[in-house]
Amino acid sequence: MKKVLAILFIIAALPAFAAERIVINADKLERIPSLDLVVAAGHVRIKYGGYTLEADEVRLNVKTKDLVAQGNVVLWEEGGVLRCERLEFNLDTKEGIAYEAKGYLKPFYHFSGHKIKKLSGDVYSIKEGSLTTCEVRCDKEFPDWSFKGSRVIIKREGFARIYNFTGWVKRVPVLYFPFMMFPVSTKRKTGFLIPTVGWKQDFGVFIEVPFFWAISRDKDATFWFVPYSDGSYKVASEYRQRFAEDEWLRLYGEYFDEEAETKSNKWRLKGKLFKRLPWDWELSGKMDVTSTTKYRKEFSESFQGYVERHNDSYATLVKRLDSMRFSFLFRYQDDVEEGYDERVVKLPQVDWELYPVRIFDTPFYLEFKNQYLKYRKKDDTLDVDRKVSRIDLYPKVSLPWSPAPWFSLIPKYGLRYTVWSKRLNRKGGEEGEFTDRVMYSFELESRGPLLYRDFLLFNSTIRHNVVPEIKYVYVPDETKAQEDIINFDEVDFMGPENKVTYSVTNRFVRLEDSKEILKFKLEQSYDILRDRRGLPYKFSDILFEADLTPDDDFSLRYRLYHSVYGFGVTKWSLAGRIKKRIKNFLPAVAVKYYYEKFTQNRYMEYNPSLKYKNVELSVHYRRDIYHSYWVERSLNLRVDGKCWSVLIGYKTLDNRLSGSRNDRVITFFIILRGLGQFGIG
Repeated sequence: MKKVLAILFIIAALPAFAAERIVINADKLERIPSLDLVVAAGHVRIKYGGYTLEADEVRLNVKTKDLVAQGNVVLWEEGGVLRCERLEFNLDTKEGIAYEAKGYLKPFYHFSGHKIKKLSGDVYSIKEGSLTTCEVRCDKEFPDWSFKGSRVIIKREGFARIYNFTGWVKRVPVLYFPFMMFPVSTKRKTGFLIPTVGWKQDFGVFIEVPFFWAISRDKDATFWFVPYSDGSYKVASEYRQRFAEDEWLRLYGEYFDEEAETKSNKWRLKGKLFKRLPWDWELSGKMDVTSTTKYRKEFSESFQGYVERHNDSYATLVKRLDSMRFSFLFRYQDDVEEGYDERVVKLPQVDWELYPVRIFDTPFYLEFKNQYLKYRKKDDTLDVDRKVSRIDLYPKVSLPWSPAPWFSLIPKYGLRYTVWSKRLNRKGGEEGEFTDRVMYSFELESRGPLLYRDFLLFNSTIRHNVVPEIKYVYVPDETKAQEDIINFDEVDFMGPENKVTYSVTNRFVRLEDSKEILKFKLEQSYDILRDRRGLPYKFSDILFEADLTPDDDFSLRYRLYHSVYGFGVTKWSLAGRIKKRIKNFLPAVAVKYYYEKFTQNRYMEYNPSLKYKNVELSVHYRRDIYHSYWVERSLNLRVDGKCWSVLIGYKTLDNRLSGSRNDRVITFFIILRGLGQFGIG
């Protein structure tokens, strides 16, 4: 029979007020009114209430909305699809039974079973079922991993519960549990996360059991309880809130109870915040409070945590205008290094900055940096406790002059007035009387003549710019007038200055995409003041800078300071990264080296990696060159599949300079797409 291309079958048995109509397309349609039955055969396609059904044959009761579909049955609904040989289904209740069925739920959950019951509320009950997030292309193909059970219950945007759970890798069973439950959702759900097992030196084996609380769409919290085999335990919690795409709040706190004779309170609070406020104000902040630096070293997973000396907490309120910037800063810093007890509080620091603006219709420009600061510095080690308020006003007037497009000259005159609420007496103590200071400064900046030349390189037009610059700074000698000022930062003491700095910068820009592929710069200063006083070293070290970034696969940053007085290289640093794909291989290496001749700050970092298809091996080394030992060494292997990843790592941390015991960390994690990660580490 000729195929019916489009038939709108409005079933007479339906009441006139029905909200939905059944649309049937088929090669053959037969209606049996006495039985309230419609029989469709041959390329059957039915649409009703958000469902689409395809099958070879369908028998539909138009009164009860019960149907039986057979042969190549496919049932589509928003967010999922079900395929089977036979389907018994009710279009209104959305309940039914599928035989020899396979299903899919967005975004990547695949399930199958001998008998699948679809219950109300988007719940599937599967007999002899399996679940995976790996895509299977044909019946003969086995997924990379799957979970099977005698009974599997899946609730969309909810949880999957598996009875007599077995975990399979291809055809091989690897795990068994009487019962297992985990989330099957694209949305966050409240519940326990996959636990982690690990080992830490001094405390033994631990198990980390996180609990996640999905408070609302923009808020959540996580709680941890971590018991150790030696009897110690750690509790922690984290709160997160997102106000907008780039506005957020994160708070974290932890407490460690040590099971030892010398046990002591060990805790840490930290947090970060960024929030836009009405009238274009921005609020940002950081909280970092730790009981001792030793606790930070014991539980830090990065090198930075081993070298930090201060807890640093602050809140900043900023308002930006076209030519102005206002900021309010509240800051608390506490030295947590053993043997030191220094605290610094800024409560508050108010800054008002004006960028250069023309003064009416004159050729002059005005800029300033004004500040009010109230601070307290307390050092119990030195028996010092000082509280001072300070007002600093620093306007500058400039007269830019550009006689030609390739040359500019900018003289600046600044007048600085500073007032302190207290001053030092002859014995070095504080007095209640205020003191003030008036100083001026003069600057002269020249830029040019600017030169450029275009040339062709590898079929690209490159522009070579040469930018010579000279800057002169003069500040008078007011050392004696500042002897009674309490010194807190660089504003409190302004040393005399009479210096010329000159430099030449070469820039190579690819015109087709305006990308700077190479820049190198030479710079040096001549100290006129030291020369007039007969002091040595009137010339600074020569600075050479070079930055090479021809493409995204290569970058090199080099800095070198060379003495003109026979000391050779006094400081240099190198940071570079290169990667190059060679067929299926992607080798890469990153190197960082820092050297200072007259200090103990010399270190090297080396990070090679090699990726072959879905396997990546990476190494990280950090060496203290001055003390000749490896601070950190780690080896990491990552294998990525289409629906899984395996992470294996080993790291050692040498804490000889901090006084803590060395750490060795072994990590092993399996990440299953859609389910999270579990393992040890």
